[in-house]
Amino acid sequence: MQLLLMSLVFLSGFFLPVQVAVNSKLSGGLGSPVRSAIISFLVGMVALLLVYLTLEPRLLDMSQMSRRPSWSGGLSVPGWAYLGGLCGAFYVLVSIVALPRLGAVAVIAIALVGQQAAAVAIDTLGLFKAPRIPLSMPRLIGVAMVALGVVLVQYKK
Repeated sequence: MQLLLMSLVFLSGFFLPVQVAVNSKLSGGLGSPVRSAIISFLVGMVALLLVYLTLEPRLLDMSQMSRRPSWSGGLSVPGWAYLGGLCGAFYVLVSIVALPRLGAVAVIAIALVGQQAAAVAIDTLGLFKAPRIPLSMPRLIGVAMVALGVVLVQYKK
């Protein structure tokens, strides 16, 4: 199960530059990055509705859950728990605008450094009620290596 989950995470990461490229192409056709982002989110919403209607019961292992899924449970979470959609909209819009100017490798690499910085802060400080994971030297070196990689991919020759 762990290998399957890791493979799915890899695949989701694989699709990020694909998403950036196709959204940018759509933006060129529509003449608007905002319209492209709207279409992207509408298509994603339809896909998620199909998953919800057809696969959700099979995706959930009820023996591992403390309670059954409930839409009304969304009323008990803090307001910041709804910021994921805003973060996604920001990422999609910025990537649509940035790809033609910076290229796919640079956009994804720079975003990856931002992801690493946020992930270190979330783990180290336990932000958003995440479990605290201390910052170690190997983790710090890894993040620095990713940042160095961003610098290196800027050289096109």
